[in-house]
Amino acid sequence: MTDNIDTVDKLTSKLERAMGGLNITLGVVLGIDGIILAVMAFCCLLMSFSLFFMAAIPAFLVIGFLCLMAFGGAIANIATGIGTLFASKKQTKVLIFVPIVTIAVDIAVIPANVIALICGAYLLYTEVNWLSVLIFIVAACAIMLAVVSLVLSIIRIVKRKKSVNQ
Repeated sequence: MTDNIDTVDKLTSKLERAMGGLNITLGVVLGIDGIILAVMAFCCLLMSFSLFFMAAIPAFLVIGFLCLMAFGGAIANIATGIGTLFASKKQTKVLIFVPIVTIAVDIAVIPANVIALICGAYLLYTEVNWLSVLIFIVAACAIMLAVVSLVLSIIRIVKRKKSVNQ
């Protein structure tokens, strides 16, 4: 019986370390995404000074919001990742609100990066340059990592609920 508990604890510790590493990786990707979106927002701001590019003002607002979402998601994911790694090293239980915060951040980040991915795809369609390629690749990576993080957070909550009920 004790061997079974030790095996479950080791698997839980490995899951928690994987989640911590994934959250830190996602935070770094979102930070890069935020920097790229900030450059794009700055370009839209510069274009808005011309009368011919009045559509750049709403684009600046939308891309600025996406930039803020990316930076907020980066900070939250890095913080939860570091906290999860410290908790897994000390073999302590991660607080229940950590996966819930991760789920909330991932749910907010996924649609924001879908919009960034669509914007990057449109820019690739109209004009291929380094910024459009970076937006497209980083947004696709951020969506993929956020979906994996969301699934693993849900698994962690379900596992915790099952272990509490037993």
